Amino acid sequence: ININSVDDYNRTPIYWAVKYRNEKCISLLLKNKANIEIKDRRGKTPLQLSIDNQCNNITKLLFKK
Repeated sequence: ININSVDDYNRTPIYWAVKYRNEKCISLLLKNKANIEIKDRRGKTPLQLSIDNQCNNITKLLFKK
């Protein structure tokens, strides 16, 4: 399984986990080397999404990577 696979909008599994604020899933994806630098079609990374949505705990998780 490609942990960095993208959908039609170039969104990765970690992008979706951030969008739905699933910290357990984010931690699991990070442990398995998910790439947080992949941008969606609008140019947003998962980190930018977490900052935009004021998800402080998730932002901290992503910064630790």
